[in-house]
Amino acid sequence: MINYYTIGQRVKEARKKKHLSQADLAEAVEKSTSYISYMETGLKCMSLETLVDVANALDVSADYILADCIKDRKSGSAGMP
Repeated sequence: MINYYTIGQRVKEARKKKHLSQADLAEAVEKSTSYISYMETGLKCMSLETLVDVANALDVSADYILADCIKDRKSGSAGMP
């Protein structure tokens, strides 16, 4: 199970560290500001392509954004399904 809220919070944290607004990030990844807002609150999930674009725009790795966001369905712990 993927925790989209946690992914969004990681993106938000990285965005704020770079002193970017949601509009700045949206422009960098060619998405709408509302898309960024929904993604940061976990209401929308990113495609793999958008994940890479966001990670590049924020100068972080995709691993940083995804770390501890995927829970093993059997044990409920973070890890690969």
